[in-house]
Amino acid sequence: MSATKKITKFDDKNVTTRKTQSVSEPPVLDNATILAEFKKIALTIHAQPQLDSPIGQAAAKLVSLFQDHVVPKLSNYLSPQEIERQRSVVIQGLPELDSSALNLERRIHEIKAVCGILDQIGVEANLVATYRLGQRNDDQAKTPPPRLLKVIFATRQMQRQVISNAKKLRSIAHFKKVFIQPSLTKEQRDHQFELRKELRERRDKGEDVEIRNNKVVLKKSGNGQH
Repeated sequence: MSATKKITKFDDKNVTTRKTQSVSEPPVLDNATILAEFKKIALTIHAQPQLDSPIGQAAAKLVSLFQDHVVPKLSNYLSPQEIERQRSVVIQGLPELDSSALNLERRIHEIKAVCGILDQIGVEANLVATYRLGQRNDDQAKTPPPRLLKVIFATRQMQRQVISNAKKLRSIAHFKKVFIQPSLTKEQRDHQFELRKELRERRDKGEDVEIRNNKVVLKKSGNGQH
């Protein structure tokens, strides 16, 4: 992102303002990028044969200080996006009003639907925001499936309670096709995709498998054996 800097010049007769050349602002790096760049720099410094020189020793000490004191703090720091994700769930299969509905009608419909789910699973939670994920598909030839609904709660504890009680929906006829899962990072979504792919492939081969503890494993029989 670039910004134009203005310089005001004062003299005895007048005041003039001129625009200088655009100055590029430094990019904002996330913690993962900062740590990755640090590791590259650290490897480069430790690989130098001049490490015994005063400059080399100072660089090595700086790397050690950064690694011992700064890296742990960066690793434990949660970005605003991560904090929001940990307070969120994604609901699949919740009916969506068509495009003819007013925005206020859609918002009220979704809040009522989410509150109805919370009542059914026995969780009292405060909603911060709800919104649909992805672009709406208003193809007149067929009825598109409802988009995923992201729900952000006031606290992480509320989100955990919802996830813990979500299994109760399976016993309620009206919500049998509604599924609740945590809001995942891209890496987690990719991992889940690969798990489901492996699950389908192994089931096509006749294996009786399921996903458990983020792995595709054989189902347990009634006596606890595979």
